[in-house]
Parts: sequence; structure tokens; C-alpha cells
Amino acid sequence: MAQSPPVTFAGCYFSSALNDVILSDGTRAGLRRQTANVFHYLAQNCDRVVSRQELFDNVWGKVSVTDDSLTKCISEIRGVLSDSERDLLKTFPKRGYQLIQDEKVESSRLDNKQSIEGSDALPDASKEHNKSARKSTVSVTVSTSRWPRSVLLALLPLSAVLAYLFWSPPDNDEVDQTNISANTSGTQSDGFPHLVLKETFVPLSADSKNTLLPELRVALGRYRTVKLADDDISDLELRIQTQLVTGRLTAELIHRETDSLLYAESYKYDPTAEDSSDNPENAVQLANRIAAAIAAPGIGAIDTYLLESTKNIKPEELSRAACYAYGFGCSKCSGEEDNITPRAEACLAAILEKDPNDARAWALQATIYAHQYWWANTLPEPERSDPSLRTHLPEKAIVAANKAEALSDGYDTSVYWGMAEAYFAACESDKLKSVIDRGLEINPYDPNLLGAFGNWLSYSGKWDEGAALTLKALDIESRRYQKWWWMGPAKASYFKEDFNSAYAYFLKAFNERNWMSHLQLAYTLPHLGRVEEARKSVATLQYMWCF
Repeated sequence: MAQSPPVTFAGCYFSSALNDVILSDGTRAGLRRQTANVFHYLAQNCDRVVSRQELFDNVWGKVSVTDDSLTKCISEIRGVLSDSERDLLKTFPKRGYQLIQDEKVESSRLDNKQSIEGSDALPDASKEHNKSARKSTVSVTVSTSRWPRSVLLALLPLSAVLAYLFWSPPDNDEVDQTNISANTSGTQSDGFPHLVLKETFVPLSADSKNTLLPELRVALGRYRTVKLADDDISDLELRIQTQLVTGRLTAELIHRETDSLLYAESYKYDPTAEDSSDNPENAVQLANRIAAAIAAPGIGAIDTYLLESTKNIKPEELSRAACYAYGFGCSKCSGEEDNITPRAEACLAAILEKDPNDARAWALQATIYAHQYWWANTLPEPERSDPSLRTHLPEKAIVAANKAEALSDGYDTSVYWGMAEAYFAACESDKLKSVIDRGLEINPYDPNLLGAFGNWLSYSGKWDEGAALTLKALDIESRRYQKWWWMGPAKASYFKEDFNSAYAYFLKAFNERNWMSHLQLAYTLPHLGRVEEARKSVATLQYMWCF
């Protein structure tokens, strides 16, 4: 009897004999074992939605794992299926996942085609209403993605006060309010509609009496993510308000088109008492802190908004600003898997194909090569599992970084970011220190630079000097930092045999998905007499490494 053909998903199917997914061209996908098992179970139950708990029970059994482990598997399966739109492996919030077989996909496409053809008979007014409804849905999604509910609830009382102060005439001259705006509108040249910051501008009022504004102008001028501009061409607004009665300053970043709150913070600040003990920060310090929270590459409010608002846009259709955000926002520095590096790699390739003289794109391309060398990001087998096959990548990173420097005007910190990663990957510590110094000459207050530079410098052997840079980054940006920044100070304490501090810092850096975090605990805990906990960390590390 002839064997029935396997059920396929984007032309792929599961092979029990190989315990792997076979691609449409007949080659193996090379998935990790638990990812292949998740695919197999979803394929066997493709007629229904499978809950997360059911997948845990049937794939991992009694082994305790976190939600991130399953999320990682789902991400890898979508990568194999090229399912960036999540049409083949669907997520049903609070219910689970369903893998859609090719037969049903074709049937669905046919139904959609018939539905679209039928919609041609709709009155023009109905079509316009449908378009408007779809546009409104996008705006709501963007406006709620940045802030967790707890933060929004905490801001409600403040928002009510600010609304009155902003829109009602002030009763006296003790309220000094200034609006600062930035242009963020833009669509792709091919007309693809989306809400991203194609260019970012921040105008500052020249006649303002707020003593913070001149310093804020200088601080923002150090970042290439923002440019000063006039209000009439702007739709991103930074509101700075000082209340002398309370001695507080409030900063809010508002996206005018969607009315989204991208950033809000309140500081204790009295411009009439800058040097007194009642004022914890002077104008320079506060300006640097606000500018970093808004404009720091990868972690600032602007780049955070770009990453959130463009995650469903094809990488090759991203604006340059959005692509740069992906390049800086890569969380692979900690070794975990997600979709940022593949998207960064794809959009940078598209930019360089159109404009091979883009210095920033070349600098960020250098970081891609460095990540691939360290973590094998986006690489196929056998390079993914064999570090000896990746030894050429540091040199590729250096070539790309040098090209970026040659094309740069010398005032873009991203160039030295790329050069630093390249020299760190190549273990050239003297050159690493040189480019770090050059980058910090341009902007010594960028926490993203300080945090990363500090770690790379630490792990090159300059432990104290590197830890000092990282701690400065954490002082400037104590909330929106990358957890892995703490690894440098932790390792510096470890080498000083201050194991209590090392352990405390390693906990601040801890990421359940990152095998390095488990390794760090495994070799630190025995020094504190906690051998059994160390053994558990080793067991977790072995499990993650084997799978």
C-alpha cells in the first residue's frame, strides 16, 4: 500500500526518523530537539488550538522550564516557516497556538479572494469606513504598547494635574511651561502606511526662561537620533514643565498623531536653587538624564517606540531610523534568541544595497558579524554549533567598521559602537580602548554607550575602568537599562574575591533564557558555601546547552 504524503506546513514536515523538520527543498532544518518536538506536537494536533500547559506537559514532561523556553521554540519554528506575519503558526491570546497546514491555508486564501472580490460591490462610503476602522486600530495598538497598566494607573492623578496646567491659563508666574516638538511623521516612498520616526526633530524655544533648556539643547545635540527643528513641521512633542511651588520638573514625550505617551518622568528640580542641597541635580545633570531617556540608541523612548510600532512591518520596508533602532536594540548581546537580530540583519542589507555609503548601516553591520561570532546568531549549521567555523567573522566586523569610519563625518557615535564591538570580538584590547575613548569624546553621557563600552572594556581585562563606565551608565539611566550591563561590574567584583557583591550583581544581570547567567551563578555560589544551589545551576546550564 502506498504511503500517504506527509502533512506539510509551508512545504515543511516533521520526520520521525530524523526527529527534525524537513524543509520544502528536502534539507533538514537543524532545529534543537525541544523545538522539533514542539513542532511535532503542534503538527499532530493541527486541527485545534493547543494550550501552553499542554505543550509543557507533552514536550518537557516533569522537567521544570519557564515560559521563555516555549516562546523561544515558537520563535524558531516561525523562523523555519518564514512566518513573520504569524499566519501559519497562530497565537491565540490566553488559549495557545495552532499550526495551520498548507491545505487549510490554500482554502483560506481562496475564501479571502472571494471575499475581496465580493467587497468590490460595496458602496464607496462603506469601503472608506472600513479603511478608517483599520487605521484606528493601528493607532490604538501603538498608543498602548509602551506603558504597562500599573504605570498608567500611577500616572492618572499626575495626568489630571498636567492637563489642567497645560490647557488652562496659569494663575501666576510660578508655572513655567515650554513645549518642545519633534517631527516623526513619514511613510515609505512606496506608500506603505505605518507609524514610525523616519526623521526626528526637536525644536527648543529660544526665548524660554527655563534655565534647563539651553543645557537640554546641548544634551540632545549629542545624539544623532534627534535634530533641532521648528514646531510647524513637528508632530512629536516634548513637554517640559517646571513648578516652583513644588520644586518639581515634569518631562513628557507625546506622539501627536496617535496621542501616545512615549515617555514621562518627574524630577525634583528648582532652577532658582541649582547648587543648594535641596536640588539633587543641577541643570546639566538633569538635561543629560532627560536627553538619554528620550534619545539614547536602543534604550531611549524614541527607539523603543520605533521597535514597538514597526514589529509587523517587513524588514526591507523599514525606514532607516527604524532599522537603526533594530541594530542598536539587538538583545542578542546576552545570548538569548529573539527576532531582533534577523530583522536587523535583513533591513541593514536592504539599506546597504540601496546606499552603500551609509556609514551608520556599515557600523551596525559590524555588530551583526560580532554577534554571529559570539552567539552564532542567524547562522545555519554547521557554523551554528562549531565555533571554529566562525573565526573569520571578527575580521569581517573590522572591515565593516573601518568602512563606516571612512564614510563618517567623525561625529556619529554609532561608528565607534561598531568599531568597539569589532575589536572586542577580535580581542584587540588596545584598539578597543582607543575607539571607546573616541566614542565617549562625542557623547560622554549616552548610557547605551557607557553600559556596553564598560562591559567590553571589563571583559578585555580592564575590570575597574570598565566597571566605572558601566556604573556611570546605570546612574544616568537607572530604569531603562539593559540587564546584561551588570555582568561587567559583577565579574570585576568576582576577580577581587568580593563574592557577595559579585553574586548580588549577577542577580541583577540574571536572565533565565541566557545560559551565561546560569554559568555565572554556578561558579559564584560555591564561594558563598551554597554548593547545592550551584549544582542546580549546573544542571540547568547542561540542559540548556544540550538542547
